[in-house]
Amino acid sequence: MERWRWCQAIEAAGGLLPSNWLWLSQPPAVWPEDCALVLEPGCSLPDGLAERFAGRSVRLLSDPLTPRQRCRPYPCPVEGSNWVVLVGEAAGSNLWEDRPLYGQRIALTREPSQAEPLRLRLEELGAEVVLCPVLRFVEPDDGAPLRAALERLESFDWVLFTSPNGVRTFFEALREQGDARRLGRARLAVIGPGTAEALLRQGLRADVVPAQSVAEGLLEALQGELMEGRRVLLPRAQEAREVLPEGLRARGAEVVVAPCYKTVMPEPPPGLEQVDRVVLMSSSAARHFRQLCDGDPECVCIGPITARTARELGFRRIVQASRFDQDGVVEALLSHP
Repeated sequence: MERWRWCQAIEAAGGLLPSNWLWLSQPPAVWPEDCALVLEPGCSLPDGLAERFAGRSVRLLSDPLTPRQRCRPYPCPVEGSNWVVLVGEAAGSNLWEDRPLYGQRIALTREPSQAEPLRLRLEELGAEVVLCPVLRFVEPDDGAPLRAALERLESFDWVLFTSPNGVRTFFEALREQGDARRLGRARLAVIGPGTAEALLRQGLRADVVPAQSVAEGLLEALQGELMEGRRVLLPRAQEAREVLPEGLRARGAEVVVAPCYKTVMPEPPPGLEQVDRVVLMSSSAARHFRQLCDGDPECVCIGPITARTARELGFRRIVQASRFDQDGVVEALLSHP
């Protein structure tokens, strides 16, 4: 598998697969005409390459198998031992460098399992991705409100979910006290498509999904629904804005806020200060990232609330996604290179 990854690196560097491949722990006794020489760790760069291949193209592929993969004409300054030597037809242009996000170091602030789909897409586009989960999800300080709400689950007319983590932790708690069939009477609303997908993974389809993935957008999407006297359950993060419960109460609803998780800050990854851009998926992610990073990377924000928070925190370069999901984030990264 490791050699197959090397093959992909060399193919991207030269545009074709060379006829001869040599994995070297020491310089070869016989040098083929067109070749890719893969220098294994600890193998020094062979001397006299220019003389050995007079009249032939010789290029050095640095940082292979990474988004920083780069072809440089020989001779050039050499650092480290992680190199591929490309000779002859194999020494073409580095197609890797044609990828639209090549050379960019981008931090993702979600936990690794949630960041995985976006990480893979960005790496395919040439970016170097730094996983920086600024939020770690733990149990709320007081679990009594959620337990009490689950005991009276059949009494609610609506259940509103404002994040995929809210969906996940709510159903984890529900499975401990019963099953999802107790939600049969309630209608379900979510704040956006990502949360709708999380709900669908639980076998349930949202009745209401707003066009804008913010609390104000969900309130607007519920304008046509009768809320007077209705009981609404809002399982959410322990720390969250009060826009949604206050707006529903103003329309006569009885709102029960049940914290089902809280966020704490983990240790930052090494090299965080050197990132070029950071993807922020929430205001809390923006606040926690500011505590971890004193630099000023460009912030790609999933929506206007997150963008406003990033601006208030002193970030100067801010790009807001036009669509409030991961596809919108990718579009924003590509349209603002």
